[in-house]
Amino acid sequence: MRDEFKDQEVVLTTTNGTKALNIAQDAPVVVVGSLLNLDALCKWLEEQRKDTLCLCSGWQDKFNLEDTICAGAICEYLIGTGNFISNEDSSIAAKYLYLSAWDNYMGFLKASSHRRRLKNLNLNEDIKYCLTPNQTDVIPVLRDGKLVQF
Repeated sequence: MRDEFKDQEVVLTTTNGTKALNIAQDAPVVVVGSLLNLDALCKWLEEQRKDTLCLCSGWQDKFNLEDTICAGAICEYLIGTGNFISNEDSSIAAKYLYLSAWDNYMGFLKASSHRRRLKNLNLNEDIKYCLTPNQTDVIPVLRDGKLVQF
């Protein structure tokens, strides 16, 4: 976000995001999505008209509410276009978690383990930012082991 990093290569690793990218690296196309780029990602996925798998990275190799809510938002959008279907329980569960949370992510996730952990690290502003949809229209795509702007 700072000008000094513009056009620079930045290295970032996360406990589960990096692992998820490594797992998915052999897929024909791997893009990164979150609430931050939700609308842009959903529209791009709709235009592709291809089978889509949401790989939620979670935290410490465990289920994670905020990732699942984001996957549910993607499912809700794509299924709502009429061009996609899903009968998988994971998609249905993610969709209903999203529908339960969409109007108040902060409140819905108040008791989640990850939000409590980040709050204890005084990262409340980071939490608010990450739970605010559509902060960017950038879609990172994995190419040659690096995330680049699509």
